[in-house]
Amino acid sequence: MDSATPPIPMRGSFEHRATRAIERIAREASLESLAAAMAAPSDAGALARILDDMAVDDAARRIDPLVPAIARGGEIRAGLIEAAGGMLSATQVAAMLGITRAAVDKRRQARRLLALRIRGDWAHPAAQFQNAATPEGL
Repeated sequence: MDSATPPIPMRGSFEHRATRAIERIAREASLESLAAAMAAPSDAGALARILDDMAVDDAARRIDPLVPAIARGGEIRAGLIEAAGGMLSATQVAAMLGITRAAVDKRRQARRLLALRIRGDWAHPAAQFQNAATPEGL
């Protein structure tokens, strides 16, 4: 089985554990923390903000001292992706440029296209294509 696709029991176990954590956070967080989380522009941002606020608690820090940094990193990453116009798959880039997926990969390898490795595949910031006069220029 592909390691990128967890077996169904793993998904169920994760969902159960995450749901318990969210329920606990909803019960224990201050109204101010909940309001700040709800002001985030995305679900991931809301979760990152509330996790950051909850991690201030000393007990949470003792359990996992990296939670605040991980939460902030996730929110920053989401903001950067949004600022880049979102991310496009190599297949989407190929269709947009009228070339093959292999040609996209060659351009990425030649550093003519910017791409990030996300979950085992390449994602391309959309902003790099907004001012391209012709596909040949890429």
